[in-house]
Amino acid sequence: MTLKSKLVADEHPLIVLPHLAAEIGLNTAIALQQIRYWLTNDGIRRIIEGMRWLYNTYNKWQEQLSLLGLSSIRRAIAHHAGLEGVR
Repeated sequence: MTLKSKLVADEHPLIVLPHLAAEIGLNTAIALQQIRYWLTNDGIRRIIEGMRWLYNTYNKWQEQLSLLGLSSIRRAIAHHAGLEGVR
């Protein structure tokens, strides 16, 4: 197995929009894009009274967004809480 094949693995990639990262910061953009993915994935999200919901502890978020530190995730979630539809 070559170094390149070890680095390019069969993982789900994180997608970050450059204009979003420029507007709100890279870490926040990564977290927001991942939340959007989870909210559109039928196997992950829940619908309660017509609204899509996700729930995780900060530690669980950090496990799933391992390239971000816990404090970065807390800041990103706090930033999202001010957006419409995010609580």
